[in-house]
Amino acid sequence: MTRYETAADRAREARVAAALGRAWQVEMRPTGENCGYDLIAFRAVGVIEIKCQLTRSPEDYDGTLFLDVHKRDALLAGAADLCVDSAKHVWAFPGEARWIEARDVDGRPAVTIGRRDRGNPADIHPTIRVRLDETGRVRL
Repeated sequence: MTRYETAADRAREARVAAALGRAWQVEMRPTGENCGYDLIAFRAVGVIEIKCQLTRSPEDYDGTLFLDVHKRDALLAGAADLCVDSAKHVWAFPGEARWIEARDVDGRPAVTIGRRDRGNPADIHPTIRVRLDETGRVRL
């Protein structure tokens, strides 16, 4: 798996994880480097994937957030492996985080979109569109 994160990215994710842990009253523990999701939320409640958007706000996407199908599948598999009920995908923006349960978008049709700014024209993925009004919110 190609990794596009830096030490600064990991530090930002740690800050988001700490804020989410306080908000959800759980202990956040990081997973291994080759795992398909970032954290396990302990009180044995679920698995979490965080995507940090550094310079954007949720409204910049016309009320739509994007969830990679492979991330959704990894979250659902992780929740099943750990026998926990929750598998959340989190989008972190400056000042707030939004989340949705992976099960809530299971079976939803996907579109194939991608990024062409990373030097790889094949960097496209099946992706699920999530409306902003479907997400939970916590201030960071």
